[in-house]
Formats: sequence, structure tokens, C-alpha cells
Amino acid sequence: PVFSRTNVGKVYARGPGLEKSGMKEGLPGKFTVFTKGAGPGTVDVKVTGGKGEDVPCRVVDSGDGTWACEYVPSKAGNHRVDVFYGGQSIPKSPFEVSVATIADATKCRAWGPGVEGGSNLKEGESTEFWVTTKDAGPGELEISVRGPKGLLQADELTVTDEGDDTYHVQYNPDHPGEYKVFIRFGFQHIPKSPYTVRVNADVATASKCRAEGPGVEGTGLIVGEPAEFWVHTAGAGRGKLDVSVRGRFGAVDCDVKEEGNGTYKGVYVPEKDGEHQVSVRWGGSHIPGSRFKVNVNVPTDASKCKAQGPGLNPGGVKFGVPTKFSVKTKGAGPGRLDVKALNTKTDRELPVEMKEGRDGTYSASYSPDEPGPYEIDITYDGVHIPESPFRVPVADPSRVTVSGPGLGDGDIVKVGEPLEYRVDATEAGPGDLVAQLVVGSARKPVEIPVEETGEGVYVVRVTPDEAQRHNVNLLYAGAPVPDSPLKLHVADPSQVRVYGRGLESGLKSGEAAPFTVDLSKAGEGDLGIEIDGPVEVKAERKQNRDKTWTVTYY
Repeated sequence: PVFSRTNVGKVYARGPGLEKSGMKEGLPGKFTVFTKGAGPGTVDVKVTGGKGEDVPCRVVDSGDGTWACEYVPSKAGNHRVDVFYGGQSIPKSPFEVSVATIADATKCRAWGPGVEGGSNLKEGESTEFWVTTKDAGPGELEISVRGPKGLLQADELTVTDEGDDTYHVQYNPDHPGEYKVFIRFGFQHIPKSPYTVRVNADVATASKCRAEGPGVEGTGLIVGEPAEFWVHTAGAGRGKLDVSVRGRFGAVDCDVKEEGNGTYKGVYVPEKDGEHQVSVRWGGSHIPGSRFKVNVNVPTDASKCKAQGPGLNPGGVKFGVPTKFSVKTKGAGPGRLDVKALNTKTDRELPVEMKEGRDGTYSASYSPDEPGPYEIDITYDGVHIPESPFRVPVADPSRVTVSGPGLGDGDIVKVGEPLEYRVDATEAGPGDLVAQLVVGSARKPVEIPVEETGEGVYVVRVTPDEAQRHNVNLLYAGAPVPDSPLKLHVADPSQVRVYGRGLESGLKSGEAAPFTVDLSKAGEGDLGIEIDGPVEVKAERKQNRDKTWTVTYY
């Protein structure tokens, strides 16, 4: 028998040419085979490329029990290196070696939720990421995703070249759990590959839903007209949408249709006015704002509005004084109330202060700052309410002037004397002039005629018929004009009585000669006395309580 002295179990090899990664196409792959103590034999190496091609390998005996080996892979891919000693495979042979291109995978970068993860990754929802290989050199990009159920199939993973060495990747994780995303360039993992992301179970989360539209916001809802709203459930997980509408008199049918992208449209037609409640549930739970309370109105009808108050008095309002009125819109349906106060003479609009009260009642206030004819326009939803526009005159009696006899201090007028007074209201605004006469102590005034001689100019005529004070009240637009009442001092000289010894003959020189002047029926006036004689006569006079005077001369 022949016994071999070769012990291949003592042979081993090492070097970068046998490592699983790190080799690049076109660059030498070196390694050393150590045979010391293994007995006689020669080293043989067979290198096979990724497509089965042979790759030459140079083997040199160093003479010290080591063998230097070197091969140069011409193509990237997985290579197999078989090492034999004495015709037998050495331990760990064959060696699997991945040969990469010259590409530099470290220059690649990936970003996006599909590799960065986060709470938004949910089962059944497509996610995405991007990869750039710019400046990484030539190479092949390989992407695969492994989930709880294994590798994703081709129809679950798409890669789109967006140009400029940038790729868009989209995949659909169909189960919750951990996913690994492998990204290689030139057979090398790019930085951070494989990425690990967690996909959450897509549980319905009502708090992430929202609803909008007049049907839930309560804007412009009218009896008999469709009320629309939309519910957005994107990002709120998988769930069922339930909507119910209830009015004062029971349930109201609501039609809900899916519009795509997690959006649903709801439509209901309220048959009665008043408050309605709209309940919106996702996955059995109310979404934010549900139950929505909305108010449904009857159709708009401006004829149901009513305005009243002193600020709309057709007889006029006071100048410079705030005046108010109210507008009731209850039963008129939804609409906007607009109020304007316009001086039609100057075309100037006054500010109107509005306050909304309860039950559709509004209070309005304005303050006329100049006289003139005004129009108060009140519209509801663009339509005049009954009696609008309201015509309201505004007068300023303080601008009325009066001229005529007997108006000066100490002026006296006589009984039977016709008096004429001119009243000028041209600057006082629109209004009516009323004249009243009060004679003596009479309590009730008597209205006297007024003649208008021109626009805003009047004549008032008075003829005193008795010797008493005459007061003429002048009212313009219901208010006294300046200096009203006109106080006329009326005298009747024919009613003066004079008697006494001083008026009789037979008086002696130096003797006191008294006489009496009775003015009790002569009205108002000053008493003047002149006594003529051969010489200057000194006279004294004294006023008595009974409207008589005692005159004494010597």
C-alpha cells in the first residue's frame, strides 16, 4: 500500500482576494496559501466569474511554505475561488467573493419616509423614498424590501428613474411589523443599508378626521335646500364612516358618497327650521366637533322685517342728538341687515351704530350733525324692508332768525297797531313753523296764522287788541326758535286816567298840588310828565302798588 504524507487539514489561506466583499473589478485580488507542516504538495487555484467564466490566477511558491496568489476580475459580480493542495480542497474552500464595480457606494444617499420610518407608516398605505447615485461612478442600483411575510414582490415595489442620477422608489407594506430596505450600488451597500423601518397597524383614529362645509358649519342652511359637507379621513387609519342627522322633529336622511383619497361627501335636505345635530363617526368614534349643531332657517323674506322707533319719525328728529330705532328680523330667514342714513340735500352719509340683540332684533343709532332731509335705507339681504326708505327731516331751530317791531329792550307797541314779524328758517333744515299767542295770564295759547313767503321764509302778523303783555311762541320743527317766546310790551294810552286837585283851578302859589295818574288799564309803558307854567315847576312822583302814580308839584 501507498500512504500519502500530505495533511491538507493544516493548510489555510487568507487575504483580500478571498474576503466576501471589498474586491472591485479590474483590480488585483491577492491572497496567500499557508502549507507549512502539511506535507508535500502543490497549490492549485480555480477562479470562476459570476457568469461561469474562468478567471486566470497566478500562483507562486515563495519557498517558505507559503504560496502567493493573485487574480484580476474583469467583471463585477459574485466570484468563486477554489483552492486545492495536493489535489484536495483546503478548509473553507470554495471561497465566495463579491466583486464590485469601481463605483463608490459611499457617495450614494437615500431619504424619505420609506427608509426613515415614522408614525405615519401604516399597513396598506404606499410609502416612498428617493436614492441618488450622483458622483458614485458607474454601477447597478439594486433595491429589495423584506417584510414580516418575506420579500415584496415586483408588483409591490416600483423604481422610477427621475433623471440626474435620482431614483424614486415606492413600495406598499401590506402588513404591520418590521421591514428592512436593502439598497446596493455596484454590489455594495450604500451607507446605512439595510434600513430598518416599522410599519404600524392602520387602526381607525377618529381624532385625525375633520369635517367641513355648510352642512356641519351651519352657514346659510335653508329649509328645503341641500346641505352639503365633506369628511376627510386621509391618515386616520382604516375605518367605517357613519353619519346621522337629527332635527327637532326626528331623523333626517343623509346621503354619503366616497369621492376618493379618503374624502366623503354628505348631503341632507332639512324639512324644518331650527337646530339640527349632525353626528359623524369614524371607526365607531366621534370625529372632532361631532355632534355638530347647526341652525336651519326659513327662506329669506325681507317683507317679514319690521322697523320702528323715534329715529324713523316722519315728523322729524332732533338735530345733534343721538336717535334710535330697532329692526326685527325674526321670521325673515337668514340674511344681512344693512342700514344707511343719507342727507339727500348734501349727499352725505351718516355713520349708523348697529347692535345685534336677541331673537333677530337689532338696535340702531345715529346722530344728525347737520340739518336737512334724510333717508334711512334699511335692506335685508339686499332687499328693502317694508316702508324703507324712511324719510326723516332733521331741523336745527337754533338757526332760525326773527325780526320785527317791539323786540328791543324797552320797546313798546300799541293796542290796535298791526305788527309783522319775519321768520327766516332757510338754514334750519326742513320743518313746519307754528305760531301761538298768549295774552296776559291766559294759560292756553291761541294758534295764529303763518304765511310762507318763500322757501323757508315766513311772516307772522299780530295786532294787539288789549293792553296786556303779549307772548308770541314760535316753534320750528316742534322746538322753540331763539328768543321765543317774543315778549311784546303793549300799551293803550287811551286807558290812562288822570284826576286830582293839582288839575283844578284856583291853586295858590307855593301850595302843594297833587294829582293821580291811573295806569291800571293802560298796559305796559313808561310814564312821562311835563308841567308848563310861567316859571319852572318842580314835580315829584311816587308809584303806588295799585299801578297808580301820585304826582305833586308846587
